[in-house]
Amino acid sequence: MKKFYTYFVCAVVAQLCSTSIGNAQTLDLKPAPAGVAVDGNAKEWGDNMSYTDAKTKISYTLANDKDNLYLVVKTKDATQIASMLGAGISLSIDTKGKKKNTYVVTYPASLATTDQSRYVGMPSQRIQSSADYATKYGKIHAEGFKDVSEEPMPTLNPYAIQAAITYDNASGYLVYEEAIPLALFHAGDLLTKEWAFNIKLNPVQGKAKAAPPAKLDEGKKAGAKDAGRSAFEADANKTAGLEDITDEVDFWGKFTLAKAQ
Repeated sequence: MKKFYTYFVCAVVAQLCSTSIGNAQTLDLKPAPAGVAVDGNAKEWGDNMSYTDAKTKISYTLANDKDNLYLVVKTKDATQIASMLGAGISLSIDTKGKKKNTYVVTYPASLATTDQSRYVGMPSQRIQSSADYATKYGKIHAEGFKDVSEEPMPTLNPYAIQAAITYDNASGYLVYEEAIPLALFHAGDLLTKEWAFNIKLNPVQGKAKAAPPAKLDEGKKAGAKDAGRSAFEADANKTAGLEDITDEVDFWGKFTLAKAQ
């Protein structure tokens, strides 16, 4: 009986940890500036982003108007640039303030079998051309929205989910800009409550080097690493001989929406 009780308590604690964000800071979002154009140009947002996560050093702005939720990320960090262009940014939202990936938008969405290693250590000219290509031809992948197809979509789509990336050679900054219509969340009376968010720079993946057969304990470690990914993605990566060559970087937080302008 004692063993069962201990197991039950541990299971409850684990469940609570997976669905709450603890003492995460709650941001009171500021209204988005008037006339926002999602083009990767951060001029409307000013020279500095509103927030910087202390642990990941990601500088970003979250804001909203009466129609959209906006995310802007600005960086000169070479590894962050490689992740943003090669593997994309995933913005996850839970309208009930839980640590859950209820709604997820990823851009630019990359196939699980794509070798992204070319994005690591790129010269500035290639960064600019890659950013231009992503804005013109990059795909957006959305999950959890009942009104949205989960097939990758172009940046011009019937759901009005928008995204763009630009790179400024002079300053060395890469700017990521995104807008998601608030209506897609079907939030209703939750608009006055705390929402949870997660910003994730997905890991760049490249061809794995040949290695001797893994030992049993090493196989278990590899399985644990893949546990957070879909079975399809993990299998696809193994088939394609891919491995993470940069770290996944992400953080959670909460926010309350600004009053509609």
